[in-house]
Amino acid sequence: MQQFYTLQDLAERWGVTAETARQYTYENDFPACLALSGQTLRWPVAEVQTWEKARREQPKRHKAVRVGRPRRVSAASLPGPALIVRVGA
Repeated sequence: MQQFYTLQDLAERWGVTAETARQYTYENDFPACLALSGQTLRWPVAEVQTWEKARREQPKRHKAVRVGRPRRVSAASLPGPALIVRVGA
């Protein structure tokens, strides 16, 4: 008899929230789910375990670095004398 994981089972298995587990299920290579009714979804245990094994064997992807606004610093906090350059003046 085939066994299935619920979304909560996946979240507990991976140590993440249910919403994060749901995001993983949207990945292209994640096993297809069985829709029992409406929002009741189940994933085959054997297929999920195969997906997990393949994912562990893949090289780690580096997270994208978020580029934010430049951090302001005062000239007094810089080592050595400060050189101030005006651009476009």
